[in-house]
Amino acid sequence: MLVNLDRVDEARQAFERTISLGSTNPYHYFWAGQAVIQASADCAAAMRYWQQGAQTTRTEIQTGSQQYNSTANLETLLADYQAVMTPCGAAPLITPTPDGTPTAEAGA
Repeated sequence: MLVNLDRVDEARQAFERTISLGSTNPYHYFWAGQAVIQASADCAAAMRYWQQGAQTTRTEIQTGSQQYNSTANLETLLADYQAVMTPCGAAPLITPTPDGTPTAEAGA
């Protein structure tokens, strides 16, 4: 909401505070990285959040956990991570399987 009100730095601080308090929600990490990019265009700072959030998302998908969302929505989130991380130089998070469906990279 703060980002939509053009209060990007406040949004960044709120997500950073939430994460520092121990949040493991992969959406918090995604939004924290987005706020960093919007506030400062600092890929290195955003990647610290995105890499951790993407790893959590992969783990949630691989274990079938639905703590944060359905598997389908988590797969969409992982694709969103891929879309925002690629311009910052990240390696692919998702690769096609032999049947053409995407799969999360285990160690990416």
